[in-house]
Amino acid sequence: MFLFAGNVLEHIDRICAIEFTGKRRLKHIVHHGLHGPTFALACVDISDENRIEIGHDHGAHLLLHDPSAEGIRATHLQHARPAAEHLRDELVSQATPVNSPNPSYTFNAPRSEHRGIELAADWKFYPGWRFMAAYTYLDEVYTEYVENITNGAVFSFNRAGNKIPGISPNELTARVGYDEFAGPLAGLGGFVEVQWKDSFYMDNANLLKAPGYELVNLNVHYKTDLVSDTFRSLNLFLEVRNVFDRTYVASANNIANTVTAAGLQNPASVLANTTGSIYAGSPRLFVAGMKVAFR
Repeated sequence: MFLFAGNVLEHIDRICAIEFTGKRRLKHIVHHGLHGPTFALACVDISDENRIEIGHDHGAHLLLHDPSAEGIRATHLQHARPAAEHLRDELVSQATPVNSPNPSYTFNAPRSEHRGIELAADWKFYPGWRFMAAYTYLDEVYTEYVENITNGAVFSFNRAGNKIPGISPNELTARVGYDEFAGPLAGLGGFVEVQWKDSFYMDNANLLKAPGYELVNLNVHYKTDLVSDTFRSLNLFLEVRNVFDRTYVASANNIANTVTAAGLQNPASVLANTTGSIYAGSPRLFVAGMKVAFR
């Protein structure tokens, strides 16, 4: 770790490894959703010479804080963390055909790479007012993977360079709120929040995408300290999630690509007829609750 005036830069370097021991066992699912053979999975220390390296990631954590800011009015915090992972035999899940004994199966991608950056900001720009935002960019690709698809004969397709399905490359959450800090209404506040998720591929060939979405949420809350030997504070809140009642795809299982008898991959219009993959997001939802903190 390296320390600078007002800044913190943390270098991260982690190695993951496995060895076949028999102490723990993990059963995986083969292509058609049937149970496959069992293999052993255990963690080993990176200093152990008898290991199989399956992953390596590196990055930096940068934290900025304005030491000259005074009081609640100008305090702000910024955070940035770029990262990259190089993986071998990454486990990737896909949906199985309808009426299969299992809803999904898992396969190993020989080599893959994850690259991205996380950004965050927390800014109290005026007494009682606060702006918060968090953004993530994630680029996950196959760097070595040949997929075999059967339709009478076996046809092979090189997926190297394709995006790993199911990964939204861009996600953003931003919030503006106000909390009364003085007077009889101290502790009363609320915020407006926007969530944005980018579209993402649903198949290894990168032919079909699940659409992205934007949601708006509202929150009103009241927090007060309690005069009690047992309880410290009380927090009451009311939230409206998905204010505009948007219909959206919250998540989706990855869809297996198919081919014609001639070995041509079926287009997105065919893949779109696959069922059992999409999970719908929640409609407009009202949530009320309370939190009590004990001493």
